[in-house]
Amino acid sequence: MKKITTRLLLLNKKTIIYSLIISLFTWLFTFLIHINIKALTIIDTGLDDVDLTDIVYSRSSKSTNSIHTIENKNIVLINSGDLKRYDLARLLSKLEEYQVRVIGIDIIFKNLVGNLADTLLADVISKNDNLVFATLIEDQKKMMVKNSNSFFKIKAEGYTNFYNLKDSLSVVREFKSYIYHKKDTLHSFALSIVKKIDPISYNKMIKCHKKGMLINYSGNENNFIILEGDSILHSQRSFEKELYDKVVLVGKINTTPNSKNSTLEDRFYTPMNSIIFGKSYPDASGLIIQANILSMILDGKYIKKSSNLFNLITVLIITYLVVTLFLRIEHYYRTWHHIIIKILQIIFSIIVVLISILIYENLRFKFNTGFLLTNIIISAEMLSLIHAVEKSYFNPLIKAKTEKN
Repeated sequence: MKKITTRLLLLNKKTIIYSLIISLFTWLFTFLIHINIKALTIIDTGLDDVDLTDIVYSRSSKSTNSIHTIENKNIVLINSGDLKRYDLARLLSKLEEYQVRVIGIDIIFKNLVGNLADTLLADVISKNDNLVFATLIEDQKKMMVKNSNSFFKIKAEGYTNFYNLKDSLSVVREFKSYIYHKKDTLHSFALSIVKKIDPISYNKMIKCHKKGMLINYSGNENNFIILEGDSILHSQRSFEKELYDKVVLVGKINTTPNSKNSTLEDRFYTPMNSIIFGKSYPDASGLIIQANILSMILDGKYIKKSSNLFNLITVLIITYLVVTLFLRIEHYYRTWHHIIIKILQIIFSIIVVLISILIYENLRFKFNTGFLLTNIIISAEMLSLIHAVEKSYFNPLIKAKTEKN
Protein backbone atom coordinates (compact mmCIF):
# COMPACT_ATOMS: atom_id res chain seq x y z
CA MET A 1 0.00 0.00 0.00
CA LYS A 2 2.86 2.33 0.86
CA LYS A 3 4.56 1.60 -2.49
CA ILE A 4 1.35 2.36 -4.42
CA THR A 5 0.88 5.67 -2.56
CA THR A 6 4.48 6.63 -3.22
CA ARG A 7 4.12 5.83 -6.92
CA LEU A 8 0.95 7.95 -7.11
CA LEU A 9 2.72 10.86 -5.40
CA LEU A 10 5.62 10.56 -7.81
CA LEU A 11 3.18 10.50 -10.70
CA ASN A 12 1.49 13.62 -9.35
CA LYS A 13 4.82 15.39 -8.97
CA LYS A 14 5.76 14.42 -12.51
CA THR A 15 2.43 15.64 -13.84
CA ILE A 16 2.82 18.93 -12.00
CA ILE A 17 6.25 19.42 -13.58
CA TYR A 18 4.86 18.61 -17.02
CA SER A 19 2.00 21.07 -16.50
CA LEU A 20 4.39 23.82 -15.43
CA ILE A 21 6.66 23.20 -18.44
CA ILE A 22 3.69 23.41 -20.84
CA SER A 23 2.39 26.60 -19.17
CA LEU A 24 5.86 28.18 -19.23
CA PHE A 25 6.25 27.35 -22.92
CA THR A 26 2.83 28.90 -23.66
CA TRP A 27 3.78 32.06 -21.78
CA LEU A 28 7.04 32.36 -23.73
CA PHE A 29 5.23 31.67 -27.00
CA THR A 30 2.64 34.38 -26.26
CA PHE A 31 5.35 36.81 -25.19
CA LEU A 32 7.34 36.28 -28.39
CA ILE A 33 4.25 36.78 -30.58
CA HIS A 34 3.64 40.20 -29.03
CA ILE A 35 7.20 41.42 -29.59
CA ASN A 36 7.23 44.22 -32.11
CA ILE A 37 8.87 42.40 -34.99
CA LYS A 38 7.81 43.15 -38.55
CA ALA A 39 7.51 39.48 -39.39
CA LEU A 40 4.95 39.06 -36.61
CA THR A 41 2.97 42.27 -37.12
CA ILE A 42 0.29 40.60 -39.24
CA ILE A 43 -0.18 37.79 -36.72
CA ASP A 44 -0.39 40.23 -33.82
CA THR A 45 -2.99 42.44 -35.53
CA GLY A 46 -5.13 39.46 -36.46
CA LEU A 47 -5.15 38.22 -32.89
CA ASP A 48 -6.01 41.63 -31.45
CA ASP A 49 -8.96 42.24 -33.77
CA VAL A 50 -10.91 39.12 -32.77
CA ASP A 51 -12.28 38.20 -29.38
CA LEU A 52 -14.52 35.30 -28.38
CA THR A 53 -17.01 37.70 -26.76
CA ASP A 54 -17.62 39.25 -30.20
CA ILE A 55 -19.80 36.21 -30.92
CA VAL A 56 -22.15 37.27 -28.10
CA TYR A 57 -22.48 40.87 -29.32
CA SER A 58 -22.68 39.97 -33.00
CA ARG A 59 -25.47 37.46 -32.39
CA SER A 60 -27.30 39.89 -30.10
CA SER A 61 -26.92 42.67 -32.66
CA LYS A 62 -28.44 40.56 -35.44
CA SER A 63 -31.45 39.63 -33.31
CA THR A 64 -32.12 43.18 -32.06
CA ASN A 65 -31.73 44.59 -35.56
CA SER A 66 -34.60 42.43 -36.75
CA ILE A 67 -37.01 43.62 -34.06
CA HIS A 68 -35.60 47.13 -33.37
CA THR A 69 -35.75 46.86 -29.57
CA ILE A 70 -35.06 50.13 -27.71
CA GLU A 71 -32.57 49.13 -25.02
CA ASN A 72 -32.40 52.40 -23.05
CA LYS A 73 -35.30 54.85 -23.30
CA ASN A 74 -33.62 57.33 -20.94
CA ILE A 75 -30.93 58.19 -23.49
CA VAL A 76 -31.95 60.05 -26.65
CA LEU A 77 -29.62 60.74 -29.56
CA ILE A 78 -30.10 63.73 -31.84
CA ASN A 79 -28.47 63.75 -35.24
CA SER A 80 -27.18 67.28 -35.82
CA GLY A 81 -26.45 66.49 -39.47
CA ASP A 82 -25.33 69.64 -41.31
CA LEU A 83 -26.93 72.16 -38.94
CA LYS A 84 -25.09 75.47 -38.78
CA ARG A 85 -24.21 77.17 -35.49
CA TYR A 86 -27.27 79.41 -35.60
CA ASP A 87 -29.54 76.36 -35.86
CA LEU A 88 -27.52 74.47 -33.23
CA ALA A 89 -28.05 77.37 -30.83
CA ARG A 90 -31.78 77.25 -31.53
CA LEU A 91 -31.74 73.46 -31.04
CA LEU A 92 -30.07 73.75 -27.63
CA SER A 93 -32.65 76.37 -26.59
CA LYS A 94 -35.44 74.08 -27.76
CA LEU A 95 -34.03 71.15 -25.78
CA GLU A 96 -33.87 73.33 -22.67
CA GLU A 97 -37.56 74.10 -23.12
CA TYR A 98 -38.27 70.36 -23.07
CA GLN A 99 -36.49 70.16 -19.67
CA VAL A 100 -33.98 67.48 -20.57
CA ARG A 101 -31.69 66.29 -17.76
CA VAL A 102 -28.37 66.95 -19.49
CA ILE A 103 -27.12 67.58 -23.03
CA GLY A 104 -23.87 66.12 -24.31
CA ILE A 105 -22.65 67.84 -27.48
CA ASP A 106 -20.20 65.75 -29.49
CA ILE A 107 -19.15 68.72 -31.62
CA ILE A 108 -16.01 70.83 -31.26
CA PHE A 109 -16.35 74.54 -32.15
CA LYS A 110 -12.65 75.12 -32.67
CA ASN A 111 -12.81 78.27 -34.76
CA LEU A 112 -15.15 81.24 -34.84
CA VAL A 113 -17.26 81.77 -37.95
CA GLY A 114 -17.24 85.50 -37.36
CA ASN A 115 -20.93 86.35 -37.35
CA LEU A 116 -23.95 86.59 -35.07
CA ALA A 117 -24.16 82.80 -34.82
CA ASP A 118 -21.10 82.66 -32.53
CA THR A 119 -22.60 85.23 -30.16
CA LEU A 120 -25.98 83.51 -30.13
CA LEU A 121 -24.41 80.11 -29.40
CA ALA A 122 -22.20 81.59 -26.65
CA ASP A 123 -25.28 83.22 -25.10
CA VAL A 124 -27.20 79.91 -25.05
CA ILE A 125 -24.21 78.13 -23.50
CA SER A 126 -23.82 80.77 -20.77
CA LYS A 127 -27.48 80.35 -19.72
CA ASN A 128 -27.46 76.54 -19.51
CA ASP A 129 -25.50 74.69 -16.82
CA ASN A 130 -26.49 71.24 -18.09
CA LEU A 131 -24.25 71.22 -21.16
CA VAL A 132 -21.19 68.99 -21.65
CA PHE A 133 -19.01 69.51 -24.72
CA ALA A 134 -16.64 67.12 -26.42
CA THR A 135 -12.87 67.47 -26.64
CA LEU A 136 -10.34 65.33 -28.48
CA ILE A 137 -6.89 64.36 -27.22
CA GLU A 138 -4.84 64.55 -30.43
CA ASP A 139 -1.51 63.56 -28.87
CA GLN A 140 -1.79 61.41 -25.76
CA LYS A 141 1.94 61.57 -24.98
CA LYS A 142 2.12 65.35 -25.09
CA MET A 143 -1.54 65.66 -24.01
CA MET A 144 -2.45 68.03 -26.83
CA VAL A 145 -6.18 68.59 -26.47
CA LYS A 146 -8.45 69.92 -29.20
CA ASN A 147 -11.42 71.74 -27.70
CA SER A 148 -13.90 74.49 -28.46
CA ASN A 149 -12.85 78.10 -28.71
CA SER A 150 -12.52 79.94 -25.39
CA PHE A 151 -15.00 82.53 -26.71
CA PHE A 152 -17.83 80.13 -25.83
CA LYS A 153 -16.75 79.90 -22.16
CA ILE A 154 -17.64 76.22 -21.87
CA LYS A 155 -18.10 75.07 -18.28
CA ALA A 156 -17.98 71.26 -18.65
CA GLU A 157 -16.24 69.09 -21.23
CA GLY A 158 -14.79 65.61 -21.68
CA TYR A 159 -12.59 63.80 -24.17
CA THR A 160 -14.24 61.46 -26.66
CA ASN A 161 -11.16 59.29 -27.28
CA PHE A 162 -11.51 55.55 -26.87
CA TYR A 163 -8.89 53.44 -25.13
CA ASN A 164 -6.26 51.15 -26.61
CA LEU A 165 -6.88 51.81 -30.31
CA LYS A 166 -3.89 51.11 -32.58
CA ASP A 167 -5.38 52.35 -35.83
CA SER A 168 -8.67 53.01 -37.68
CA LEU A 169 -9.24 49.25 -38.08
CA SER A 170 -9.06 48.51 -34.35
CA VAL A 171 -12.19 47.35 -32.55
CA VAL A 172 -13.46 49.68 -29.81
CA ARG A 173 -13.69 47.48 -26.72
CA GLU A 174 -12.52 49.78 -23.93
CA PHE A 175 -12.65 53.33 -22.73
CA LYS A 176 -10.84 55.18 -19.98
CA SER A 177 -13.10 57.18 -17.68
CA TYR A 178 -10.40 59.70 -16.75
CA ILE A 179 -6.73 60.49 -17.28
CA TYR A 180 -4.24 62.09 -14.92
CA HIS A 181 -2.09 64.78 -16.53
CA LYS A 182 0.37 66.51 -14.21
CA LYS A 183 -1.90 67.99 -11.51
CA ASP A 184 -5.06 67.87 -13.61
CA THR A 185 -7.65 65.13 -14.07
CA LEU A 186 -9.18 64.96 -17.53
CA HIS A 187 -12.64 63.39 -17.59
CA SER A 188 -14.07 61.39 -20.44
CA PHE A 189 -17.14 62.71 -22.26
CA ALA A 190 -19.37 60.06 -20.67
CA LEU A 191 -18.00 60.63 -17.15
CA SER A 192 -18.50 64.40 -17.41
CA ILE A 193 -22.15 63.77 -18.32
CA VAL A 194 -22.59 61.29 -15.45
CA LYS A 195 -21.12 63.86 -13.02
CA LYS A 196 -23.99 66.21 -13.88
CA ILE A 197 -26.81 63.77 -13.12
CA ASP A 198 -25.59 60.86 -10.99
CA PRO A 199 -22.98 61.69 -8.29
CA ILE A 200 -23.07 58.13 -6.87
CA SER A 201 -22.15 56.51 -10.19
CA TYR A 202 -19.58 59.25 -10.79
CA ASN A 203 -17.82 58.66 -7.45
CA LYS A 204 -17.87 54.91 -8.06
CA MET A 205 -16.12 55.38 -11.40
CA ILE A 206 -13.51 57.69 -9.88
CA LYS A 207 -12.71 55.24 -7.06
CA CYS A 208 -12.80 51.93 -8.89
CA HIS A 209 -11.90 52.41 -12.54
CA LYS A 210 -8.45 53.93 -12.98
CA LYS A 211 -7.54 51.65 -15.88
CA GLY A 212 -9.31 50.98 -19.16
CA MET A 213 -12.80 49.53 -18.83
CA LEU A 214 -14.48 47.04 -21.14
CA ILE A 215 -17.60 48.53 -22.73
CA ASN A 216 -20.77 46.55 -22.13
CA TYR A 217 -22.54 47.21 -25.42
CA SER A 218 -26.33 47.27 -25.25
CA GLY A 219 -27.16 48.17 -28.85
CA ASN A 220 -26.43 50.02 -32.07
CA GLU A 221 -28.37 52.60 -34.13
CA ASN A 222 -31.49 50.42 -34.11
CA ASN A 223 -31.58 50.14 -30.32
CA PHE A 224 -31.56 53.80 -29.24
CA ILE A 225 -34.08 56.59 -29.79
CA ILE A 226 -32.63 58.76 -32.56
CA LEU A 227 -34.23 62.05 -33.55
CA GLU A 228 -33.25 64.44 -36.33
CA GLY A 229 -32.23 67.90 -35.13
CA ASP A 230 -33.77 69.48 -38.21
CA SER A 231 -37.11 67.81 -37.41
CA ILE A 232 -37.12 69.12 -33.83
CA LEU A 233 -36.53 72.65 -35.13
CA HIS A 234 -39.04 72.69 -37.95
CA SER A 235 -41.71 70.15 -37.03
CA GLN A 236 -44.96 71.47 -35.59
CA ARG A 237 -45.45 68.50 -33.30
CA SER A 238 -44.14 68.41 -29.74
CA PHE A 239 -41.20 66.14 -28.78
CA GLU A 240 -41.87 66.42 -25.04
CA LYS A 241 -42.70 62.72 -24.73
CA GLU A 242 -39.36 61.69 -26.20
CA LEU A 243 -37.19 64.37 -24.54
CA TYR A 244 -38.58 65.31 -21.11
CA ASP A 245 -36.13 64.38 -18.31
CA LYS A 246 -33.91 62.46 -20.74
CA VAL A 247 -30.13 62.32 -21.22
CA VAL A 248 -29.61 63.83 -24.68
CA LEU A 249 -26.56 63.38 -26.91
CA VAL A 250 -26.16 65.68 -29.90
CA GLY A 251 -23.79 64.96 -32.79
CA LYS A 252 -23.45 63.63 -36.30
CA ILE A 253 -24.83 60.13 -36.78
CA ASN A 254 -24.34 58.40 -40.09
CA THR A 255 -27.33 56.04 -40.16
CA THR A 256 -26.56 54.72 -43.65
CA PRO A 257 -22.86 53.76 -43.51
CA ASN A 258 -23.11 51.31 -46.41
CA SER A 259 -24.48 53.78 -48.94
CA LYS A 260 -22.33 55.12 -51.78
CA ASN A 261 -22.58 58.74 -50.61
CA SER A 262 -21.74 57.89 -47.02
CA THR A 263 -18.57 58.88 -45.22
CA LEU A 264 -16.63 56.80 -42.70
CA GLU A 265 -15.84 59.85 -40.58
CA ASP A 266 -16.35 59.23 -36.85
CA ARG A 267 -17.37 55.60 -37.41
CA PHE A 268 -15.71 52.71 -35.63
CA TYR A 269 -15.57 48.95 -35.52
CA THR A 270 -17.21 47.45 -32.44
CA PRO A 271 -17.88 43.90 -31.19
CA MET A 272 -21.44 44.35 -32.52
CA ASN A 273 -20.18 44.12 -36.11
CA SER A 274 -22.09 41.47 -38.05
CA ILE A 275 -18.83 40.11 -39.48
CA ILE A 276 -16.59 38.73 -36.74
CA PHE A 277 -13.66 37.47 -38.79
CA GLY A 278 -12.49 39.95 -41.40
CA LYS A 279 -13.69 43.49 -41.96
CA SER A 280 -16.96 45.03 -43.09
CA TYR A 281 -18.00 48.68 -42.84
CA PRO A 282 -17.39 50.30 -39.43
CA ASP A 283 -20.65 49.53 -37.68
CA ALA A 284 -21.15 52.34 -35.13
CA SER A 285 -20.90 56.12 -34.96
CA GLY A 286 -18.87 57.62 -32.15
CA LEU A 287 -22.06 58.99 -30.58
CA ILE A 288 -23.59 55.49 -30.49
CA ILE A 289 -20.55 54.19 -28.60
CA GLN A 290 -20.81 57.09 -26.14
CA ALA A 291 -24.48 56.19 -25.62
CA ASN A 292 -23.48 52.60 -24.84
CA ILE A 293 -20.88 53.78 -22.32
CA LEU A 294 -23.42 56.07 -20.66
CA SER A 295 -26.01 53.30 -20.55
CA MET A 296 -23.51 50.96 -18.90
CA ILE A 297 -22.49 53.48 -16.22
CA LEU A 298 -25.99 54.74 -15.38
CA ASP A 299 -27.41 51.19 -15.21
CA GLY A 300 -24.37 49.88 -13.31
CA LYS A 301 -24.02 46.96 -15.73
CA TYR A 302 -20.26 46.61 -15.84
CA ILE A 303 -18.21 43.77 -17.28
CA LYS A 304 -16.16 41.92 -14.69
CA LYS A 305 -12.72 40.71 -15.74
CA SER A 306 -10.95 37.79 -14.13
CA SER A 307 -7.75 38.75 -12.33
CA ASN A 308 -4.33 37.57 -13.48
CA LEU A 309 -4.03 35.41 -10.35
CA PHE A 310 -7.41 33.78 -11.04
CA ASN A 311 -6.39 33.17 -14.65
CA LEU A 312 -3.08 31.60 -13.61
CA ILE A 313 -4.58 29.30 -10.97
CA THR A 314 -7.40 28.20 -13.30
CA VAL A 315 -4.98 27.50 -16.16
CA LEU A 316 -2.59 25.50 -13.96
CA ILE A 317 -5.37 23.38 -12.43
CA ILE A 318 -7.07 22.58 -15.74
CA THR A 319 -3.72 21.95 -17.46
CA TYR A 320 -2.77 19.56 -14.65
CA LEU A 321 -6.06 17.64 -15.05
CA VAL A 322 -5.68 17.50 -18.84
CA VAL A 323 -2.06 16.31 -18.62
CA THR A 324 -3.03 13.68 -16.03
CA LEU A 325 -5.75 12.36 -18.33
CA PHE A 326 -3.45 12.33 -21.37
CA LEU A 327 -0.73 10.47 -19.46
CA ARG A 328 -3.25 7.84 -18.38
CA ILE A 329 -4.44 7.45 -21.97
CA GLU A 330 -0.81 7.09 -23.13
CA HIS A 331 -0.31 4.36 -20.53
CA TYR A 332 -3.48 2.34 -21.12
CA TYR A 333 -4.04 2.88 -24.86
CA ARG A 334 -0.55 2.69 -26.35
CA THR A 335 -1.76 1.95 -29.89
CA TRP A 336 -4.58 4.49 -30.20
CA HIS A 337 -3.53 7.16 -27.72
CA HIS A 338 -2.53 9.72 -30.40
CA ILE A 339 -5.96 9.67 -32.06
CA ILE A 340 -7.84 9.64 -28.74
CA ILE A 341 -5.85 12.59 -27.39
CA LYS A 342 -6.34 14.61 -30.60
CA ILE A 343 -10.10 14.09 -30.43
CA LEU A 344 -10.12 15.07 -26.75
CA GLN A 345 -8.10 18.21 -27.51
CA ILE A 346 -10.75 19.33 -29.99
CA ILE A 347 -13.60 18.48 -27.59
CA PHE A 348 -11.95 20.24 -24.62
CA SER A 349 -11.21 23.35 -26.73
CA ILE A 350 -14.84 23.56 -27.89
CA ILE A 351 -16.07 23.10 -24.30
CA VAL A 352 -13.79 25.89 -23.01
CA VAL A 353 -14.98 28.26 -25.76
CA LEU A 354 -18.67 27.47 -25.21
CA ILE A 355 -18.43 27.79 -21.42
CA SER A 356 -16.59 31.12 -21.65
CA ILE A 357 -19.19 32.47 -24.12
CA LEU A 358 -22.12 31.30 -21.96
CA ILE A 359 -20.59 32.81 -18.81
CA TYR A 360 -19.98 36.12 -20.60
CA GLU A 361 -23.45 36.18 -22.14
CA ASN A 362 -25.26 35.53 -18.88
CA LEU A 363 -22.98 36.99 -16.20
CA ARG A 364 -20.87 39.51 -18.18
CA PHE A 365 -17.78 37.92 -16.65
CA LYS A 366 -14.77 37.73 -18.95
CA PHE A 367 -12.16 35.02 -18.53
CA ASN A 368 -9.04 35.13 -20.67
CA THR A 369 -9.23 31.76 -22.45
CA GLY A 370 -6.29 32.27 -24.81
CA PHE A 371 -3.66 30.91 -22.44
CA LEU A 372 -5.75 27.87 -21.48
CA LEU A 373 -6.69 27.04 -25.08
CA THR A 374 -3.05 27.21 -26.13
CA ASN A 375 -2.11 24.85 -23.29
CA ILE A 376 -4.74 22.34 -24.39
CA ILE A 377 -3.80 22.58 -28.07
CA ILE A 378 -0.05 22.10 -27.56
CA SER A 379 -0.22 19.71 -24.60
CA ALA A 380 0.04 16.49 -26.67
CA GLU A 381 3.00 17.75 -28.71
CA MET A 382 4.71 19.08 -25.59
CA LEU A 383 4.28 15.73 -23.83
CA SER A 384 5.87 13.96 -26.83
CA LEU A 385 8.76 16.43 -26.72
CA ILE A 386 9.22 16.00 -22.97
CA HIS A 387 9.20 12.20 -23.34
CA ALA A 388 11.83 12.45 -26.11
CA VAL A 389 14.08 14.64 -23.94
CA GLU A 390 13.63 12.29 -21.00
CA LYS A 391 14.47 9.25 -23.11
CA SER A 392 17.54 10.72 -24.81
CA TYR A 393 19.04 12.70 -21.94
CA PHE A 394 17.63 12.21 -18.45
CA ASN A 395 17.15 8.41 -18.49
CA PRO A 396 20.77 7.68 -19.59
CA LEU A 397 21.99 10.21 -17.02
CA ILE A 398 20.03 8.55 -14.21
CA LYS A 399 21.17 5.09 -15.36
CA ALA A 400 24.80 6.22 -15.37
CA LYS A 401 24.54 7.60 -11.86
CA THR A 402 22.86 4.42 -10.63
CA GLU A 403 25.57 2.18 -12.10
CA LYS A 404 28.26 4.41 -10.60
CA ASN A 405 26.78 4.08 -7.14
